[in-house]
Amino acid sequence: MRKFLTLCLMLLPCLVFTQKVLQLEKIGSAKTQKFTIGDGITYKLQDDDIWYNAVIEDIKAEEGFLIFNDRLVRVEAIEALQFNNSQRWSRNLGLQLYTFAAGWTFFGIADRLIFNQNENRASVPLILIPASTALVSGFAIQRLFRQRTLKMGNKYRLRLLDLDISPIRVGP
Repeated sequence: MRKFLTLCLMLLPCLVFTQKVLQLEKIGSAKTQKFTIGDGITYKLQDDDIWYNAVIEDIKAEEGFLIFNDRLVRVEAIEALQFNNSQRWSRNLGLQLYTFAAGWTFFGIADRLIFNQNENRASVPLILIPASTALVSGFAIQRLFRQRTLKMGNKYRLRLLDLDISPIRVGP
């Protein structure tokens, strides 16, 4: 059993495949974002005003090229990357406004149903106006601040990595 387990552990590195990665780094930070083959990116080239949206077909790390389905791009030629996911603060603020609207509506309707005998209670428009304002504001904040553009240069940079795990050869 021990020999079988040793043999399996020795053959395990042979099953590891190579990984080619486009890595987005923020200078001075250990956090990175990695794009592998098959990931889609939105990028802008230097001296060009058009944003391109493409899927990474292959990465040539030694030459410094990204291969897309219709073009070959040098990493140094990419001026900016664009992300269409919501930024953290806008997503959280939008969700908080949605929660406020739901709570305001729930307690306003509960107040109308339980304490209906008193005429001085809040009317339905006084319940729905703040709730609808919060809903519209939360939706608008999430939509307005959803795109994030990162310009390459002093703060961000792109690197191509070829994480090839090949056996170590000893001798000639």
